[in-house]
Amino acid sequence: MDSRVITALSLLLLSAALAVNSLLGPQFAQVLIYPLSETLLNQTRGLELFSLVVLVPLGIAAAILTYRGHPVASVLAFAPAANVVYMFVQYIVGPNYDDVPSFILFHLGVFILGMGILIRS
Repeated sequence: MDSRVITALSLLLLSAALAVNSLLGPQFAQVLIYPLSETLLNQTRGLELFSLVVLVPLGIAAAILTYRGHPVASVLAFAPAANVVYMFVQYIVGPNYDDVPSFILFHLGVFILGMGILIRS
């Protein structure tokens, strides 16, 4: 498979993972519960909204442009990937969990995917 196709599919997967994480988080479905103060939860809610409104569409646009071989695709892919690497490491090691939550592997997978795209872009 061509590397452009793999990168485009990776960007689509990253965008989908960001959307799922945002929709399941404290802003919407409240399935992902973080042991954070109200102030940090508000910041998380803002991040989830930002992810849905800005990062997910940007990741989709980068995927389309990557598939088409457009030179600006790497620049567009950098933003959602860098944001994921920055934020998801905080999701993984930041909160003081009493026990490891079931979604930690999901966050770890999204982090690794974001890191791969960041390096690639």
